[in-house]
Amino acid sequence: MTPPSPAGYPVRLAAARAALADLDLRIGTPGLAAAAALPGLLAEVDQHAAALRDLLGDGERAPSPIGLAGYADGLRDMASGLGWHLPQSDRVDWARAPWLLVRLVAVCQLAVPPSV
Repeated sequence: MTPPSPAGYPVRLAAARAALADLDLRIGTPGLAAAAALPGLLAEVDQHAAALRDLLGDGERAPSPIGLAGYADGLRDMASGLGWHLPQSDRVDWARAPWLLVRLVAVCQLAVPPSV
């Protein structure tokens, strides 16, 4: 039997999925497309994804959408306070993408279920 969800969970889940979909559209999909052509970037994204699974999940399965969205939001808030803003994907030199951008691409990679 599945335990009951806390009050407000469906709303938080929907908001998290919407935030992740927006992030994926803006930076995840372009970043993963670049990673498919740049083995070094792909390795970085995979390393970040593994670190996020350890940090936010059980190390094997992807963290929940709520956890991923909250983590991404926190990163962006912290970076915004330092003057950083999410760049337009067509202006990114993906071969030299900064740590924060690669981390956000990894969040998107984990948020999108793998195709079977």
